[in-house]
Amino acid sequence: MPVHPNPLRLHIMFPKPFYKHLLPALVAGLGLRLFFIWHFPFYSGDTAHYEELARNWLYHGVYGFYSHGRILASDARAPGYPAFLAAIYFLVGTGRKAVMVAQALVDLATCVLATSIAARLAADAPDATRGRIATAALWLTALCPFTANYAAVPLTEVLATFFTTWLDSVRWYARRRRCFLQPC
Repeated sequence: MPVHPNPLRLHIMFPKPFYKHLLPALVAGLGLRLFFIWHFPFYSGDTAHYEELARNWLYHGVYGFYSHGRILASDARAPGYPAFLAAIYFLVGTGRKAVMVAQALVDLATCVLATSIAARLAADAPDATRGRIATAALWLTALCPFTANYAAVPLTEVLATFFTTWLDSVRWYARRRRCFLQPC
């Protein structure tokens, strides 16, 4: 892959015609996620574990579970998702709908990150082509029901997808700058 001296910046990554699609696609994507949240919410067995860890961490300062009338520290789950839940609980309370709406917003941010990756992969294409690629990627990611439905499930999938996409974006940017795993 050729390395360009000037990496693609945000203001030139997306051609101007792309921006007229940004708000409508994100609003449509939010509508789809809210539809899943209000009509098809789902709770798995792991949901209760994550919620208990988050509540105990937030309200008692212990990352653990209740056992025999006391909280015992635990390493049964990684702390990332319970920390996310604790932050939501701290800001808006312990409702599951609030968590799901926050996950919907994180998922929409994932859509924008995925779109930026698609635009970067088409960096050598003409602006019109790159704009069509970015627009298609945005609409496809915003309206994909296979990922949008995870916003209605209080589990780690939405955050895992976001951070995987973000890390891929960072890795791609660093590689373009020849800074991957070494000082720039």
